[in-house]
Amino acid sequence: MIWKEAFNYTALFSALHLRHFSYAQTGTSETIVDRIGSISFISALPDDQRQEVLNRVRHLVETHPMTQNQSQIKLLYRTDVYWCERI
Repeated sequence: MIWKEAFNYTALFSALHLRHFSYAQTGTSETIVDRIGSISFISALPDDQRQEVLNRVRHLVETHPMTQNQSQIKLLYRTDVYWCERI
């Protein structure tokens, strides 16, 4: 990531720190479809395009070997948090 390089050339901030956070949302296949539908760039699509994306997600969840026939599915998240201090 190019933006991180800027911190190597300034005396205004400390070195960058990084921490990872993990989370799992568990739900049905429709929970997963609803979650994908709530992503801003998906929900901003015209109705026909949004429905096509959600149909594809639904098909993927229903047919993928890791999720097909599962009553509960885990949707895994990882958040990377960067921070520094002003010197």
